[in-house]
Amino acid sequence: MPRTSAVCAPLFGLILAVLAAASPAQEKLPGGVSYRLREADRLLQPGERAMRDGAGVASTEWKIKTAEQAVKSAKEKMKEIGDKFAGQYSPRHPDVVKILERIAALEAAIGGKVEAEGAAAAQASAEADASAGASAPWLSRLKPFVIGIGRPGHDPARYLIPSATQEAAEMAVRLKIYSTASEALREYREAKVASPTDELLDAAAQLEKALADFSASVREYADSDLEEAGRKLDDLAAFTKTQQDKRKAGQPFLFADKDQFISIRLILERAARLLDSRDRRLQSLWIRLDSLSKSDTQLREARIAETNMLPDRYRGADLAAIKAKAGAILMKSKPGAIILARTVISSEWKEESVIEYTDTTRTALRHRVTRSLTVQVGTREGSGNRLHTLFIGMDRRADGHWGEMYGHVMFTDPILEQNIIK
Repeated sequence: MPRTSAVCAPLFGLILAVLAAASPAQEKLPGGVSYRLREADRLLQPGERAMRDGAGVASTEWKIKTAEQAVKSAKEKMKEIGDKFAGQYSPRHPDVVKILERIAALEAAIGGKVEAEGAAAAQASAEADASAGASAPWLSRLKPFVIGIGRPGHDPARYLIPSATQEAAEMAVRLKIYSTASEALREYREAKVASPTDELLDAAAQLEKALADFSASVREYADSDLEEAGRKLDDLAAFTKTQQDKRKAGQPFLFADKDQFISIRLILERAARLLDSRDRRLQSLWIRLDSLSKSDTQLREARIAETNMLPDRYRGADLAAIKAKAGAILMKSKPGAIILARTVISSEWKEESVIEYTDTTRTALRHRVTRSLTVQVGTREGSGNRLHTLFIGMDRRADGHWGEMYGHVMFTDPILEQNIIK
């Protein structure tokens, strides 16, 4: 809007008023005129300083107001001269003209500053509108992940609780939200939004921290898995040592249930998804498990007649496909083996949600839904027979269907051929 202060009144009106009251030119100004001209000079100086480029750190609004007040005060002094000293001085006296010119120049500077300020404000408003327009879609994607309980806009289906939990169903929900949030933040970073709003920057920063906190919490669970595996290995080692001592003493001895080995292996595999493969704790536990497996095999060889292949417990429509996949996996690792029998010893697929690093940089986590079961394959290898215990799994694809089966051999034990189910 145009300013309405006295600054905007036409300067020529003031000049005419002074000229109308003027007398013929005088070489020397009356003392009262000189005094008021000096006052006008003093009053103009703050306004002139404010209008200079790079004049301090004050706001433009303050600078304009300071200059307007300077003009107003200087004009009042010039009006006093016209009113009180009419006919006693020449309005064309250089000192008078100089003050009038400075007043006019300061008014012009104010007008330019006001115009520039208006243009800048208009540009800033346009940029803010553009920034808000570009930021809005991303804000609607990112902010729900960080709006906590009790805050306006909280959506429990989208809010990322930045910590893990041991409750399986709830953890599956959090892992899904984590995966979605990670993808949204990644896409936002890649989009490189021009001039994002402060609200968007804050939401992105909060989400980045929530994701980091969640990852740290998950790694704590990996540490917990290592502790659990260590306890189970301690128990298994104590049992195995007792049986080895009995064997040496010629006493009846037992060997551990294979489910114990499978349980420890699955715990270590779960922890390995979240820990560096060079983690010394993890490496130590794998070595202990391998050593105990060898000791268990020695005990079983001593009582080979008591090692039996378990019967089928699975009755699903994909039974034949599972057995075919198990056979293919075994032949890849043991190409010279002759398969005598295959049984699926799990009663059903076991489904679980897992979280793991996306690549070797170990900087981003992803959520994966998988299911698995256990298969035994009896073989003839050279002059002996072996019983192989295999892990078979498959992952759920993005479309909701299950992907292809995969797997590996977990254990191999000696067995008599007559104990293989045919």
